Amino acid sequence: MARSPPPAKGWRYERVTMQRLHEEGRIWYPDTTDRRPRLKRYLDEQQGRAAGDVITDVNPIGARANERTGYPTQKPIALIERLIAASTNPGDVVLDPFCGCATACIAGQKLERRWIGIDVEPKAVELCRQRLRDELGLFDETRELVEPPQRTDERQLELIPGRRQLRLELWRQLQEQQQTDDPACPECDRAPGIDYMEIDHIIPRSLGGPHSRDNVQLLCGPCNRSKGGRTMRQWRRAKAQAVRSL
Repeated sequence: MARSPPPAKGWRYERVTMQRLHEEGRIWYPDTTDRRPRLKRYLDEQQGRAAGDVITDVNPIGARANERTGYPTQKPIALIERLIAASTNPGDVVLDPFCGCATACIAGQKLERRWIGIDVEPKAVELCRQRLRDELGLFDETRELVEPPQRTDERQLELIPGRRQLRLELWRQLQEQQQTDDPACPECDRAPGIDYMEIDHIIPRSLGGPHSRDNVQLLCGPCNRSKGGRTMRQWRRAKAQAVRSL
């Protein structure tokens, strides 16, 4: 029995895998021995090409387009639908803090997403109400609130003052803790004065730390910049390692 030599670069799969694919009918065998068998691939099994970041098949809103509202920053619904579909799942929340003429709200509703639309322009409010009513049949009856809504959940957020007031409050806390009018930086014991103390988030905002009273402290400028985007534990560990390496 004559056998063909193996390919010069070897087989692509192990023998067990080749046998399984052969039994499944997934291998195409050529008519001549100078060509290699190939794996059969079917279109419905492929994931397709990854979506590109340049969209050219959605036309801009023309002067006579049915969806045109005249709002200067209006985007095509088809474009927003594609972005929402690519980045969210049904039931997710879509937030548009500058909703303009409610395009993102309408697209989110059509794709079974929950949505929140916000805008301060009176014209935007009017357009949103009109489009949501005419195109989706939503909000036939609306209420206009002047005062901010009251929270109905159990967790009440603590109001944080502005940076200047917050720094003063933290400074007074240091004065009480250290029993002195000129407290020092808690990390380096330097006392540069309040003008050179900076507000630091103990757990950085970039790591999910909240902007709350129990997550802020005062550090001197050099210590705050040295800490950077690390937690206090990470920063202190890095300083200890630097000392040991000396």
